[in-house]
Amino acid sequence: MAKQKIAVISVCSILLLAMVVAVTFTSSGENSENSDDTNTKSAMGVTTSQKAIKDICRPADFKETCETKLTAEAGNTTDTKDLIKAAFRVTEKEIREAMQKSPTIQNAAKDPRAPSSIHSPTGAPEVVPVVAAPPAPPPDLTQPNAVVAQDGSGTFKTIDAALQAMPPGNTKRYVIHVKAGVYQEYIRINNTQTNVVLVGDGPTQTKITGNKSVILDHLKTYHTATVGVDGFGFVARDIGFENTAGTGGEQAVALRVSSDQAAFYNCKIDGFQDTLYAHVHRQYYRDCTISGTIDFIFGDAAALFQNCTLVVRKPGVNQANMVTAQGRKFDYEPTGFVLQNCKFTGEPDYLAAAATFKSYLGRPWKDYAKTMVLYSNIESVIDPTGWQPWPPNLYIDTCWYAEFGNTGPAAATTSRVTWQGIKHVAKEEAETYVPGKFLRGDDWIPATGVPYTSGVMPAA
Repeated sequence: MAKQKIAVISVCSILLLAMVVAVTFTSSGENSENSDDTNTKSAMGVTTSQKAIKDICRPADFKETCETKLTAEAGNTTDTKDLIKAAFRVTEKEIREAMQKSPTIQNAAKDPRAPSSIHSPTGAPEVVPVVAAPPAPPPDLTQPNAVVAQDGSGTFKTIDAALQAMPPGNTKRYVIHVKAGVYQEYIRINNTQTNVVLVGDGPTQTKITGNKSVILDHLKTYHTATVGVDGFGFVARDIGFENTAGTGGEQAVALRVSSDQAAFYNCKIDGFQDTLYAHVHRQYYRDCTISGTIDFIFGDAAALFQNCTLVVRKPGVNQANMVTAQGRKFDYEPTGFVLQNCKFTGEPDYLAAAATFKSYLGRPWKDYAKTMVLYSNIESVIDPTGWQPWPPNLYIDTCWYAEFGNTGPAAATTSRVTWQGIKHVAKEEAETYVPGKFLRGDDWIPATGVPYTSGVMPAA
């Protein structure tokens, strides 16, 4: 759903851009209607209209959608000014529909602290900023709203039951204390369940586990997640998420996060291929341990991992490990992965067989994949070349990969791949990728209650 909203807004933006093209088309072609051959003009009307629409939609990233929407609105008109008016009508309609479907914008409109209403008091269309709802105050962990315990000592025996009891329309932090135990549940926190806080008794004591996978269960990757989070303002701390499908299951997600202003502290996220699906929106991970094999942190979120431990596991036969697979599709997206003060290491089974397998910092999943490795410790588990292409050799010129200030046996960049997409940044630019700047974290992370360093972390 989040991707669809992004696509709709992108189409709207591109249609607005297309107006410039249309105006240019008008000024250069306004004398083309002086022909006396009306029969020829009639016969060519549809073709002329289609050509004009294609010209208007040429700059669009979503050309097919642009052409389909504009054709439906304009019909077979060949008058360029009418096409321009139709394009504006489509743009206004799509923006209004996107606003009506967005819980974030709706919540902001209802909140007295939001800068302005979505609708103009005069009824005329307005250009309004897309704003996030203000974060709720920090959670009071000493007074949970619900307690989950398998032995019956809490108010609920399952996490799902605690979520179902959540009051509709909740805007405050809703704290669920999950006592120690292994919970074999598939959890979905939908986009109406906002400000949920899951608190365990420790990342190895409280664990949510599942084993769904693409191969073994014939599911799309998105639907394999043990825990999937859509609701705004989600926080998890002192808890584990796991997918045990193993290397034979191929893509098997332990945790999917599609929540804006999501924060994770002292969590353990374990799997193999595609462990953590950092899907969309802003996400902050602090003091977490994440393990896996192929592309085990992937997605198109703006996600920052601060002081986390990234653990490569023993992959399947003839496989290699990629820690990240970022999925930015367009160069204007403000998304990417930042690994700040993290540790890249391997679990014992991998280290015992390290000569057989290779591991890399990542590979580009989509055209404009973006990843920054900043002030991290890179152990010898990472191959000296650093990065792998997406097969056969995709996105190596359009991706954006940078490393700065790293230490450890594999931190040297002298043997790194030399793609056009490998960037060499100075200190000033590198330090724009701290959470206070990259995530605008000062506006919302303190309110989650998790430890937070806005800028460069102090030396250990």
